[in-house]
Amino acid sequence: GLKIVIEAAGGIDPEKPRPGDLPEMLVRVDTTPPIAKLTRLEQGEGYFADHLIVSWQASESQGAGDQVSLSYSSQPRGPWVIAASNLRSNGRYAWRLARHLPTQFYVRLEVRDQAGNVATDQSAVPVTIDLPSPVGRLNSARSVGP
Repeated sequence: GLKIVIEAAGGIDPEKPRPGDLPEMLVRVDTTPPIAKLTRLEQGEGYFADHLIVSWQASESQGAGDQVSLSYSSQPRGPWVIAASNLRSNGRYAWRLARHLPTQFYVRLEVRDQAGNVATDQSAVPVTIDLPSPVGRLNSARSVGP
């Protein structure tokens, strides 16, 4: 805790804090990283087949808002490419997958608290994605002509 003591120029000693006095301000240094845990990675179905549903648990000891980001890599040690950042710490994100992604990749969760402490978790095995192929068919056309 802190207490400001102002000394006068005339040499009059101000009242000094004594043991047991309450501080005017408390300073807390947060060195505890948040908790980050991937809980589920699941490819969507039907209309959402091109989404990866990512679920996680994140918590922070001071109760402050965490910043969450998701990354992916074809290798378990990276390099990591950001898939989504500045996510709310609500525990779920539907990531729309782009066609350029590899069919197998690792997912990494990063949670950063307001003090800058960081916790990460990543998938132990690669996620396998089977993106649907576009389908189209020509209808039999009627003869159009002279």
